[in-house]
Amino acid sequence: LKLVHKISLIYFRKKYQLNTFLMALLIDALGWIGSVLLILAYLLNSFNYLKASSTLYQGMNFIGGGMLIVNTLCLGAYPSSVLNIVWVIIAGLNMLQAKRQELQYS
Repeated sequence: LKLVHKISLIYFRKKYQLNTFLMALLIDALGWIGSVLLILAYLLNSFNYLKASSTLYQGMNFIGGGMLIVNTLCLGAYPSSVLNIVWVIIAGLNMLQAKRQELQYS
């Protein structure tokens, strides 16, 4: 698994020509923004400002989870990566289901 971690860091560095500091900053920023999106979605849902079935709620989960996937993979936190991959799949499936229902009733 450490090899996968090293390969992912090498890939990102080569592809975007970023130095180590900027790469770490980008990875941390994605993690923090993703975390804020997930917490905000949960907060808005818990206080009935967003329905769990809404596209906005599922979109916040999808984007936030995606950001956390990048963060956790780059940091080698593979259990968290798996959790976020499942999170993104569930949010994506819910968005597809909502879109199908929207098209069916329009």
